Amino acid sequence: MIEIVTGVDDSGEEDVDQFDGPEVTFMTEPSGALVIMKTPKTVWAAYAPGHWQRVRCTE
Repeated sequence: MIEIVTGVDDSGEEDVDQFDGPEVTFMTEPSGALVIMKTPKTVWAAYAPGHWQRVRCTE
């Protein structure tokens, strides 16, 4: 599972988007964009530079 932290609210709770799948992976681009891949050839989601803060990989 990959978790993308997109922000933190006033109480300190993180806003997190989760992506789970057997082949899920991610890559960053030189521009700062973040791309989530469902499979090596299938884009699942993309975040523009500045719209994501942190990536966590969990099991």
